[in-house]
Amino acid sequence: QENWSQLIGGLEYIYLLVYAVSMVTSGYVAERINLRHFLAFGMLLSGLTNIAFGFAYYCGIHNYLYFFCVQVLSGVTQASGWPAVVTLMGNWWGKTRRGFIMGLWNAHTSVGNILGSLVAGYFADSDWGAAFAVPGIMLIVGGLVVYCTLIDRPERLQLPGRFTRPPHLSLPNSKSTVESSCLPKRPSSDRLEELPCQSNTTTTTKQAIGLCDALRLPNVLAYSILLFFAKLVSYTFLYWLPNYLVVVEPGTVTAEQAAQLSVLFDLGGIVGGILAGWLSDPKESDSDTMTIWRRAFMCSVMLSLAAPLLIAYQALASAGSTTSLVLLFCCGLTVNGPYALITTAVSADLGTQHALQGRARALATITAIIDGTGSL
Repeated sequence: QENWSQLIGGLEYIYLLVYAVSMVTSGYVAERINLRHFLAFGMLLSGLTNIAFGFAYYCGIHNYLYFFCVQVLSGVTQASGWPAVVTLMGNWWGKTRRGFIMGLWNAHTSVGNILGSLVAGYFADSDWGAAFAVPGIMLIVGGLVVYCTLIDRPERLQLPGRFTRPPHLSLPNSKSTVESSCLPKRPSSDRLEELPCQSNTTTTTKQAIGLCDALRLPNVLAYSILLFFAKLVSYTFLYWLPNYLVVVEPGTVTAEQAAQLSVLFDLGGIVGGILAGWLSDPKESDSDTMTIWRRAFMCSVMLSLAAPLLIAYQALASAGSTTSLVLLFCCGLTVNGPYALITTAVSADLGTQHALQGRARALATITAIIDGTGSL
């Protein structure tokens, strides 16, 4: 149809809208159930929705409503991923090296974008159904691996967590003994159990935080608004860059070549995410306020550099020129660097800040609020 571009844009729009709304719900749910089950189940369903989209090619389905419904389901299921994985990383890593570690870890998003672009580019002109089916199968396999191997927090292995107190020791009758309620029990064969230490000391059971309480925490709204703009630019490149590269030099760049060239933006994002995290990591003695200031300063510097680079790329872009390729890499570095920092280390910092006073679990909820706002 002549309005094919608008129809495809509508599918992308409904996916992002549903993803953004579902993100908040996913964070709320992830805070309250087993993360291993939540993440694995979400990956399995996401893989099935991907396969369902490609299924239309092999069955000759051309009904717009079918694609619309698949995109809605994709938005719901894929929203389960980010709150869960950031919470998992936050459970295992403290704040002093969190930015660098999460910057390295966050490279998986760009690697996934690269792989997805290459797969889609390879099948685009011959068998576009496989461009959805192949990643869908990979998601299902990944979900099975997560279900079988993931350990969501150190306490599952009887290791000290970020908030774990050492077991209470007592020495009655001059003989060293440990309270029986604190001894680790043998885990059952089918699952690992977290065994709380019940001592005479007063312990506080952490409750999952509510959405309104999370919004009132310091800096949550500010970073949500910041990601709104950073993710807008990043997703513009993600969805539009291959098409733009074809338009710049019509007839000289194929869809597959455009997909390969767009990889440079994601490569820049990998470097930018690592640099942003490493340079903004706090010292052990830094307060929460100083940590947030370091992250904010790094975001400001990178985004200030991104603005002129984007203008320069638009003015000088030529699909095959060296200048264009260098600018594309630099744009990825300065745009996706802050994006990666906010959605990983900053979300973890805000979800474990002292303002919570150790009384609530908030990491998944805050991650969902920030990333959901960015998706809008």
